Amino acid sequence: MKDVKKYLEILIEYANRKLNPSFDIDKLHLQQFELVNSYLIYQTLKEKKQKKNTLICIPDRDTKSQFYLPVIFTLAIYNFTDNYIDNITDFRKGKTVQKDGQRYRMYSANSNKYELTKEDKSRLKITVNRSSIENYLITTDNRISNRQLKTKFDLYKSFFSSMIKENISFFPSEFKYKSVIVTDKSIVNELKKYEVDGEKVHKAIPFQYVTKSGTKTDNIPIDPMIYIVNDYDTAKKQILNKGIEIRNITFIGQNKYKDNYLAIAEDLRDNRYENCLMIGSADIPENAIPNLLKWKWTLPELDYFNYFETQQIEKLIVENEQFSNLLNEYNTPHI
Repeated sequence: MKDVKKYLEILIEYANRKLNPSFDIDKLHLQQFELVNSYLIYQTLKEKKQKKNTLICIPDRDTKSQFYLPVIFTLAIYNFTDNYIDNITDFRKGKTVQKDGQRYRMYSANSNKYELTKEDKSRLKITVNRSSIENYLITTDNRISNRQLKTKFDLYKSFFSSMIKENISFFPSEFKYKSVIVTDKSIVNELKKYEVDGEKVHKAIPFQYVTKSGTKTDNIPIDPMIYIVNDYDTAKKQILNKGIEIRNITFIGQNKYKDNYLAIAEDLRDNRYENCLMIGSADIPENAIPNLLKWKWTLPELDYFNYFETQQIEKLIVENEQFSNLLNEYNTPHI
């Protein structure tokens, strides 16, 4: 156990050192196991050029819940960074935009001049230039009101500006890089309960939950950067087959990937997405998924993270004459 402890201490320190140059991982206050898994997930995402896929194998099914937060936070921060660099937000005529709790319709747009209108009783019109329009967000909620809106996207802005180690000059609201998470809806409940410095942050992340029937629920009313579905068939039918470009897919739970080897492998070979990550208690046969790397957690390692000490079970002989007599009487055949 001492060797395992030393190895894991080095791994924790290494994960923290490798993640910090990319984003301020300390602000999430993750547990040590979540921190190491965030690093493993991040490395999987970065393997897109070599098209490596990864299986993180866990000894028991219950452990999968400890991956919910590392997966959604790492995907969100990684995607946001690249979407900021390769911003495709298109302020064009007809779009609905919002700033400081006020919504407007894009009445006209060219390279340097944008006319916005309220389209309500006030019929208010304003004109903004190119630099000013980047202070607005394009929203998927098309309702226009002259009232101050409760949804102001403050958490979206504050969360990512605090996590990214760069000066954020604008916030993209249409995304080139998107991901899919295939797992139970309980991932959403876990995110809702999580707080960073005393503030619930689930409204910071632009994701959409999609049901098997195609019903869509936006976490915040802007273009989703992450799609959450309950099974792979839904991901294919409601997202991939509708022409939505996906960068990667993450499966949490062995029942989400174990019966889909052939379909996943075929979609990878057809370049429907760059790579995939599978997390669960079921191993994957060799060559079932192309370019597959495996990381297998063991029970002693999980015991370390959960503060349990692994020990052998020892027998303890206790003399109890009354109990022995009753046991013998029970085992004696009655005629």
